[in-house]
Amino acid sequence: MDLNDSDDGDDYMSDKFLPPCDDIRPGLVFKQTVKRKYELETRHKLTNSSNRTKKLKDIEIEQREEGMQTKLGTGNRGFDLLQKMGYKPGTSLGKSGTGRIEPIPIAVKSDRSGLGREELLRQKREEVKGMRIALLIRKQKRLSDRSKEFLNYQRAKALEKQIERDLYNSQKACQQLDQKIDLVEPAEVWFWPKIIRAAAEEEDDDEEEKEMDEDELEPSEQLEILTSYLRSTHFFCVWCGTTYDDENDIKNNCPGGTADDH
Repeated sequence: MDLNDSDDGDDYMSDKFLPPCDDIRPGLVFKQTVKRKYELETRHKLTNSSNRTKKLKDIEIEQREEGMQTKLGTGNRGFDLLQKMGYKPGTSLGKSGTGRIEPIPIAVKSDRSGLGREELLRQKREEVKGMRIALLIRKQKRLSDRSKEFLNYQRAKALEKQIERDLYNSQKACQQLDQKIDLVEPAEVWFWPKIIRAAAEEEDDDEEEKEMDEDELEPSEQLEILTSYLRSTHFFCVWCGTTYDDENDIKNNCPGGTADDH
């Protein structure tokens, strides 16, 4: 390609290839005809906006606002009567001066519902709110009662397990102390642990009747009877873990015959 051929072509940066710009903004208008046309269009828009018919609702709102902002003057009959009775503008109404200063505000009713419906709806809302609060209080009370029941159940289970442990320890101690004085079998079938009694139950034909008597007693009752037996027969306290010399010694040095005493 010859470089001279490219120089003979059109210049792409020249005004020939730029689109014409017809800007008619006022600051850039130089022709009188264009300027006149722009002024006429602006005046026409302002005339249309001022002559546009307003809605009746908008007119009522404007008149109401204008009336509310206008103070009563001497041309008002009611205001004239107030002034004759001693009223001064800007002061409170009433003999003692504790009445209103500003007029009673108006409440515009824009819907088609009947008079008193808003008050009825407000009462209904208050009733629903009260019902919700009462329901929430009952729910919280039920949760609190369930929590107390669960805690009581846990305490009862813990106490039951503690009684079973104390009963088992008392049975072991009773078996050891009975064997020291050469007793072959316990005074009651449940005075010794069940594992120790298993062999004796096979040899004794009357064990079934004794087992029935054992089942009739609760663990707490068995514990009370067994600890009383240990204290009176062996002078032993399962909670102290001590064998005393005699009856006077256990009465004077042992806090008592129950777990609460210790």
